[in-house]
Amino acid sequence: MKRIFFIAGLITAFVLPINNAFSAAITFTYADHGSGNLDGTLFFDADFTIAASINISDVGNLTFTTPTRFFVNNTVNTVGFSHGGI
Repeated sequence: MKRIFFIAGLITAFVLPINNAFSAAITFTYADHGSGNLDGTLFFDADFTIAASINISDVGNLTFTTPTRFFVNNTVNTVGFSHGGI
């Protein structure tokens, strides 16, 4: 019986602290300049900012209607933005 309590005590001591997790919101903002075509509106060397929406100078502020995602890969020092897939 003492062995069962000892094992239960070890499980409690090592497993319960692992369950403590913390999180915080991360806000990614990407700003640059470029050229392109947005629904027939051409823009050339325009500044743009991507966050929860995209703002292109001389075009306007647009809100995404499909899921998007930012990613960070610290192994190869890469960040990116893409359509959020399944």
